[in-house]
Amino acid sequence: MGKRIRWDLDNAVKLLKKGFTCREIADIMGLTREQVYDAFRNRNLKIVADRRGFKPSWDMDRAKRLADEGKAIFEIAHIMGLPQDLVRSGFKNRGWKPKYKRSGRHVTWDVERAKKLRTKGMSWVEIDREMKLTPGTVRHYFVRQGLHKPRRQPNMQWDIEEARKLRDKGLHWKQIGEIVGTDGNNVRRAFVRRGWLERRKKPVPKRKVPRIRMRVSALRAKLS
Repeated sequence: MGKRIRWDLDNAVKLLKKGFTCREIADIMGLTREQVYDAFRNRNLKIVADRRGFKPSWDMDRAKRLADEGKAIFEIAHIMGLPQDLVRSGFKNRGWKPKYKRSGRHVTWDVERAKKLRTKGMSWVEIDREMKLTPGTVRHYFVRQGLHKPRRQPNMQWDIEEARKLRDKGLHWKQIGEIVGTDGNNVRRAFVRRGWLERRKKPVPKRKVPRIRMRVSALRAKLS
C-alpha cells in the first residue's frame, strides 16, 4: 500500500470558494489535480471547471478587478489586449459573473467619438454619415446601452373616430386620409387592428395546368 498523503483540505476549500480551479489548487499545494478533484467530488463540492493542461497566461486578477469596477467583457478584453472569447471563457470557468453584460462583439467603431459628435448637436444621420456607418447604427447602439432614451410619441396623431364616421358615409380610404391628415393606408390598417375591418386574404394562386402540345399534322396523318 502506498503512503497516504495528508494535506490541508480546509485551505483547498477556501481556494475553491475564491474561484481557483482544481489544477491551480493542486499547483499551489504541491498535489496532483486528480487528488484535489477526487477529494472535492467525494464531498459533493461544486468544482470550477478547467481544461486539462490549460494555464492562463494573462492576469486574471486584473480582469476580475476591472469587472468589479463595472467593465463589461468586451471592455476588459480591449483594455488587456485579449480576445473576448478568452476572457469570457476564463470568467465562466471560474464562476465569475461581471456586473454588466453589455455586448460589444459587433462594435467596431469609436463609441467615444460618436458621443462627442452627439454632444455637439449633430443628428443621428449626420453622425452615421461622418463615421461612415449604415443609417441607424449609432442610435440603435445608444438606445441599447441606455445612452439615449427616445421620446415616446403618440401612436395616433389623427382622429380615428372621425375617420370611422367618414367611412360609414361611404368615403374611400384615400379621401378619409386626406380629411383626417394621414395616408389612406394608415386608416385602413388602424381599422383592421381594431377589428372594424376584415383583413384582406391573399388570393390562392391557381394551379397551372400543363399544356400538352399535340402535333396536329401528325394526328391528321393518322386519321387519314
